[in-house]
Amino acid sequence: MAQKFGKYMLSAEQLFYWTKHSYASVNIAPVVPGHAMLISRRSVPSLSDLSDEEVADLFVAARNVGRVLQQHFEATAVTYAVQDGADSGQTVPHVHVHILPRRPGDFERKDDVYDILEDQAKEGASLPEGPSMPKSTHMDLEPWRRRREPQELYDEARVFRGLFDDQFTTPFAVEGL
Repeated sequence: MAQKFGKYMLSAEQLFYWTKHSYASVNIAPVVPGHAMLISRRSVPSLSDLSDEEVADLFVAARNVGRVLQQHFEATAVTYAVQDGADSGQTVPHVHVHILPRRPGDFERKDDVYDILEDQAKEGASLPEGPSMPKSTHMDLEPWRRRREPQELYDEARVFRGLFDDQFTTPFAVEGL
C-alpha cells in the first residue's frame, strides 16, 4: 500500500514499518547507512498539528526503529532529527523524523550531520524527481551518500522488514487499516 508523503507517493516497496499513526521508509539519499524516516500517516506540516496520540505514536515508533537499526548497523548511537517548518530546512511539509544510526568518526564533527541534512534539503536530495531519480551531485563522498535507484530502496526495505515482528511489517496487521 503506497503512502502519501507531502505531495509525493512513496511506493509500498520502500516502506518497512507501520503503526496506527505512522510508517517508516528508507531514505532515497541516505546521509549514513541505515538512514530512514518515520512519517506521520496524517499529512500535516508541523508537529503542533498532530494530536498527542499521534505524536506519542510517532516518537515511540521512531525509538523502536532507531533501536533496531542501531543494532543492525552495529552503530553506537542514533540521531533523531525533525525539521519542523521551511525555516528549519523542512522541504516536504509533512511531519517526519530522520533516524540516523551513528558510529564514531562518521563525520569529522558529530554535528556535521545537521549540515548534511540541511544541504540535502536545499538541493532537494530527499525528494523523488520521477522514475529515473537522478544522482545527487554533492553527496558523492561515500558510496551511500547519493540518490539511489528504486530497486536499491526496495532491497533495503525488504531487509529492514525482516528485522521486525510481523505485526509491524505489514500495513494490514495494524489496527484501523
